[in-house]
Amino acid sequence: MSTYRNCTVEEDIEIGQTVYVFKWEDVGPSPRKRFGGRPTHKGTDCLTTPCLTNMGHKPILHGWMGTTNDISCYAMGVGVIVSFENTHDGIEVARVRMARKNSDTEESLLEKLRKS
Repeated sequence: MSTYRNCTVEEDIEIGQTVYVFKWEDVGPSPRKRFGGRPTHKGTDCLTTPCLTNMGHKPILHGWMGTTNDISCYAMGVGVIVSFENTHDGIEVARVRMARKNSDTEESLLEKLRKS
């Protein structure tokens, strides 16, 4: 059974493209303004480049990436875009079919990232 995640899209991404998924959370004393000035405390985004730890700048597929300026980020894995939707707020989100954690797909991808 596949796991799916909905992610905010902040760059040009196409259906069928491999993406790296991470979640972020504002852990500071006052919420930031995001998406048209509305306060947002946390979210899930996807990128075409791998997530990196904030201190060592090493690729990571799962786990805490670090906290910078009160924004804490966590890598959630790698997946493939299967569709796009618009939320009731008009924000475009991508539906991502996630690879199984520690699968051969993830392990081989992570090994390639570490060598580059």
